[in-house]
Amino acid sequence: MNAKKCIKCKKESTWTDHTNQTFCENHFLELIEKRIRKNLRINKTINIKNKEQEYYLKENKENTHLITKYFLKKIFQDKLKITNKEKKEIISSKTLNDEAEELLNFFMNKKEITKQEIKPLNVITDEELKKIAEILNIKITIKPKKHEELTKKDPQILFSTLKSKEFIEQRLRKK
Repeated sequence: MNAKKCIKCKKESTWTDHTNQTFCENHFLELIEKRIRKNLRINKTINIKNKEQEYYLKENKENTHLITKYFLKKIFQDKLKITNKEKKEIISSKTLNDEAEELLNFFMNKKEITKQEIKPLNVITDEELKKIAEILNIKITIKPKKHEELTKKDPQILFSTLKSKEFIEQRLRKK
């Protein structure tokens, strides 16, 4: 049997992305870290230069906050102050699928868009989150989403949905 190899190091791959590129565990985690890092940098959501700034990492029963904590630690080392007290700056563990679900609910008049939160994981899918949890040996639970039938064939729809949601949020805040 011909096992697929990582495109970067030629080790056996454990992940194939939506463009059919394959990655070993280490390069998959590196890819996700770069995506999260870029998202945080472009959106300027976390300011480590302000020594007084504290952030609150919202915990959840699904344990996805442990993955958020892992990536924040990798990206910021010990420069990011995370407190147990709910502060103005809240970090949540919402994924791209969660964002799409929230937008769908908003359009169907079922729910309001949540208040401004920092969402480092909103550039990764639930499937990627499951694989990360498996690699890091973290037990998580992910609830099925209504939009999954729409996005199953074309994951790029999720990324487009995120851009639409960000655009809508900016317009709503300007009013």
